[in-house]
Amino acid sequence: RGGGGGAVDSDFIRAAVNEGEDGVAASANALCYLSPALRRFADDLALTTRAVIALGRLSSDDQICVATRFDEPYFFDDLDDDVEAHVRQSSCFVDGAPRADVADALLRVRELGALLDPALISALRGLGVDIGKEGVRALRTLEPARHGRAAAALEAVDFSKISDPGTFVVRSVEKGSLLNR
Repeated sequence: RGGGGGAVDSDFIRAAVNEGEDGVAASANALCYLSPALRRFADDLALTTRAVIALGRLSSDDQICVATRFDEPYFFDDLDDDVEAHVRQSSCFVDGAPRADVADALLRVRELGALLDPALISALRGLGVDIGKEGVRALRTLEPARHGRAAAALEAVDFSKISDPGTFVVRSVEKGSLLNR
């Protein structure tokens, strides 16, 4: 954080020093322990070294799942911008915790259900409209094997003629008509 002419904000430096490594984002050296997909999110979210080390303990497959979940629309909304606390919460990284329990806690499986397929996430990002939390929640109810078909169906919809895209998606999923497109 800089001021005019390259001056550094001394309050920021003091706060970082007082908080130690928990007060600043992880270094490039720490980030190298993460898979490339998860590294991008850890860097963008400015996670601390401690959180990055915790994520680095996950298997490569679990890191990819975490990165996929982090990419989902609305994943962070109800975390009140405290992703750091979510990643580091004690229930996720208690020594000896079963791997599945750690991954499920990070992925918020109990709250959100199954992960969206990366193709479906990509389709949602490319729609040019926001289907809202309810639309995304409806898509999560689909069997994971159907996410590819849902992505193709959504890409084929002309949302410019639909006044409420979120309600359209919710109703299409409920009726089963989305997958029949």
